[in-house]
Amino acid sequence: MEQSEKHEILEKINQVSLDQRDNAQNRLEVSQMLEKEPGNKELMDKLDVLSEENKELFNTYAKLESKLLGKKM
Repeated sequence: MEQSEKHEILEKINQVSLDQRDNAQNRLEVSQMLEKEPGNKELMDKLDVLSEENKELFNTYAKLESKLLGKKM
């Protein structure tokens, strides 16, 4: 794998990591609001959307990491 390709993958990994951090912060904030309003359907829906986004981010990260490490071996 060329250095430029590695660099590109690492940049994508860094961006996904930042997106994961932001998603985690948003999930934390929503869950804290849900503690105050346990029956709030809007917050539950928002948490559900954030959880789905988190799964997608995790899968994207895993694919990028696998590509980086798989090519390296």
